[in-house]
Amino acid sequence: MPSHTPSRHTHRDGSDEGRSTGAAPGARRILSIAVSAAVAVSGVLGAGAATAAAPADARDDGLVARYTFDETSGEAVRNTADGSDAAGDPLDATVRNYTASQRSEAGTLQLTGGAKTSTGNWVELPDDLLKTATSATVSIDVKADASMLGSNHFLWNIGNDTTQQYWFANVRAPRSGITTASAGGEKNATAYPVKANRWHSLTAVIDADADTLTFYTDGQLSGVVKTTLTPADIPQTLNTIGRAPWPDALFKGTVGAFHVYDRALSSGEVVSLSESDATPHQAALRAVADAKAAVIDLGDTSAVTSDLDLGLFGIREISWSSSNPAVVSTDGVVTRPAVGEPAATVTLSATAEARGVAATTPRTFTVMVPALTAADVAADRDTIGVPSVVRGNVTLPTRGAAGAPIEWTSSAPAVISDRAVGAAAAGVVTRPAWGADPVPVTLTATIGTGAAAVARSFAVTVEPAQRPAVDSRYMFAYFTADTVEGEKVSLAASQGNSAMTWDVLNNGAPILSSTQGTRGLRDPFVIRSAEGDRFFLIATDLSIGGGTSWESSLDDGSRHLEIWESTDLKNWSAQRHVPVSGPFASMTWAPEAFYDTDAGEYVVYWSSRVFLDATRPYDKVGTPDHTYSKVMYATTRDFVTFSDAKIWQDAGDRIDSTMIEDDGTYYRFTKEITGCNDVVQESAASLYDLSVPGDYAWSTDATCVSKTARATGRTTEGPTIFRANAGDTSLPAGVNEGFYLFVDDFTGQGYLPLFTESLAAPAWRTVAGALPKSRHGSVMPVTLNQWEAARGVAATRTASATTLVDVAGGAVLVPGAKITAQVTANDGGAVAGTVRFTFGDRTVDARVIPRDGTFVAEAAVPDATGDLRLSAAYQGLDVLSASTSASIDVRVGDAAAPSVDGSVSSRCVAGKVTVMVKVTNTGSAPVSVTAASVYGTKTFSALAAGGTATAAFSTRAVAIPPGSMSLRVEGDGQTRELAVPIEAHRCS
Repeated sequence: MPSHTPSRHTHRDGSDEGRSTGAAPGARRILSIAVSAAVAVSGVLGAGAATAAAPADARDDGLVARYTFDETSGEAVRNTADGSDAAGDPLDATVRNYTASQRSEAGTLQLTGGAKTSTGNWVELPDDLLKTATSATVSIDVKADASMLGSNHFLWNIGNDTTQQYWFANVRAPRSGITTASAGGEKNATAYPVKANRWHSLTAVIDADADTLTFYTDGQLSGVVKTTLTPADIPQTLNTIGRAPWPDALFKGTVGAFHVYDRALSSGEVVSLSESDATPHQAALRAVADAKAAVIDLGDTSAVTSDLDLGLFGIREISWSSSNPAVVSTDGVVTRPAVGEPAATVTLSATAEARGVAATTPRTFTVMVPALTAADVAADRDTIGVPSVVRGNVTLPTRGAAGAPIEWTSSAPAVISDRAVGAAAAGVVTRPAWGADPVPVTLTATIGTGAAAVARSFAVTVEPAQRPAVDSRYMFAYFTADTVEGEKVSLAASQGNSAMTWDVLNNGAPILSSTQGTRGLRDPFVIRSAEGDRFFLIATDLSIGGGTSWESSLDDGSRHLEIWESTDLKNWSAQRHVPVSGPFASMTWAPEAFYDTDAGEYVVYWSSRVFLDATRPYDKVGTPDHTYSKVMYATTRDFVTFSDAKIWQDAGDRIDSTMIEDDGTYYRFTKEITGCNDVVQESAASLYDLSVPGDYAWSTDATCVSKTARATGRTTEGPTIFRANAGDTSLPAGVNEGFYLFVDDFTGQGYLPLFTESLAAPAWRTVAGALPKSRHGSVMPVTLNQWEAARGVAATRTASATTLVDVAGGAVLVPGAKITAQVTANDGGAVAGTVRFTFGDRTVDARVIPRDGTFVAEAAVPDATGDLRLSAAYQGLDVLSASTSASIDVRVGDAAAPSVDGSVSSRCVAGKVTVMVKVTNTGSAPVSVTAASVYGTKTFSALAAGGTATAAFSTRAVAIPPGSMSLRVEGDGQTRELAVPIEAHRCS
């Protein structure tokens, strides 16, 4: 977050001065429970109970006890979990120090407060209510006296009269805590403040499967803590409403329905229970709803031409209806009538509720939506635009600023789509491969409809993709202090592949400062584009150093993001001051972004407070529905145009989310103000899963992450999560992978590092590092060349090797034949560019193409003849160095006819003539020679150049006449016939 938000909660740590942590158990009356042969109520051990009737609905599953205080007199409080209020249930409770006036309001019990030793009343619940329960839910309807908001007390207690083991809730800085080691061991889930003398539902849920304790206010999750403690771990010899084991005051206020379950209710069930318990207090809660409705204000609705921020209110229990959703939807989307049509009038109705109790009447607004004019259509034509050079998906708006509808066509839909592609809207860009030429595309927009429509075309160049490379370095963007100079963006580069050692760039000076908005920059977040060759930096528009108070920032903080982009991390674009929050929001803090591959866009999220109108009269601290920080999100493709903001997290006072994906699961880290007042880790299957009342889809994986890892009570904020690069030299000993989480110790040393090997099974611990003096920022893994570009040094080029394929020295090449060269990058990555083939004094250039997992270039042998030297030279491209093959000697042109010398001689063997033939290959290539005569045939296969072969033919004759022997010579694709004479010969 924009460190530091002042805390609104004063937490009692259970070890106040003067408190005795070893107090002896107080004297008490043991509640007698009659033994029964009936089946014991679930969750009650060692006590008989009447057989329960079938649950009235699914929400009654696991209901152990329910006390509705419907009795009109007497100290007995009936357990109605079985649907009966008959006396004699072994789980009935008793009001201690009862007087008749305590039941003056039907369905409630007034608790009078006072010292623990006074005659103030309290309720004694049965022993062992949850003796065997590992999961449990306790919910109470309560209207607290103002004195309870500032004093220690227990609203209820499952435990005993010692100060060692208990599970409780209170309304002072509301929390529910469980411990088996007194106050120092408490695991506390905190909640939103309650208002004195107003009915609230407070629900505490222990989920043994998730190892969590969750606290809800009026059905709304407000705090979660990880704990393995369960009610079964606590001796339950004095369970109470209104009385603490500590020497605290007795609770003062009025209580209504009290429920005890031996299971964890879901978030939806908690909402339902809160609304059900509100029924007896409808008049009081209707007044709250009426007050909420009274301050809703849409401003001037006499001529609405743009969307209304109905969906951005984020205030629970306000819903909208529209008399004409086609003109103004319930989300506030405005569709203007076409040119020439009459204006439209729409009635919007806002229904406000408090715990499901609706206001007396809806709040209505008359909205007049004027029709489009020809001037509006022309203005939208003139103001729309797309970038002339494209590297990623482009935004193709479907409406102009004045509301004119827009349709798009693309001259090359395969390069820039003009229709949706799967879940991605039109404007999906498919870049040419790395090394290819840029592709020109014409995009044409048709603005308006019918005869009033106009068109405009845009010439766009789509750049080729960049060469993929692995990340082996880091960049770190941050701010340094709550000062004018500190509220600028600084950038550091890792020392080698180490996340724990850094060099501050720009000679230690900030790289970016703001000239817009508050002129202050905090919480910078830098993200590399999905395509890999652009970077976006977004930051909070806030200046505490400039004299702005935290309180005014909370109420009237900037609704803008400050944005820059770069292709090299050194040269940055002009600053963009972009509004992303609606007019009823204050503060747009700690922005981050995550790329949604399916939708082809970035999800940008930040923390905001949201009010009901621009005057901020509602949801202030101390009011019944005080303002707290929600985490909002919007989508963008270019960090220029953003969708309307929506609520992502409404689950306690939350700021500073950071997120990462691992093995198909999304992991989120957020600073909880309510809750542990530290960083919580959560996970979900989809980044769009919500954390809102009744729909908490993110699982809690770890709470108090920083406090636990550091073994301290000091809180941190501003987490930034990133994966360790392969080969990171700062990884702990024996570890070869994992995740770093930098957290901001905003009142101490600033950013410090935590580490875990696994997010699925987190074990966060501190690691040694030398981070620069820094506050809330972000770390981004980058490639070696990107790191070098940011530092302003020459890029390290990757070596390559080039070889000729399937051609050897001495080969005879025919003009037009294909010669292949293979190019290999030393890093095993992609190759692109050209290879220059040299044939003697002639050259041929050919483009490198992928083939069967390799990268090759092919050239045609030029029309030439003779012997020459052949080589192939890769020309290099971008970050790849050039390389040249070995040279070889070849012949180009028609091959010479095979050449042999042959001779025949005769001799006498055993009185008979034997004919001898001798063949010598006088050519430069191997040949096959077949010698044939009337005396037989001999073949000499693969006779090497310069080689000689002989053969003998036996005639079995005393004498032979003169004749000849034919030699058939085959080689280099040619055939030659020779005749060699045979002289007459006689043996005497």
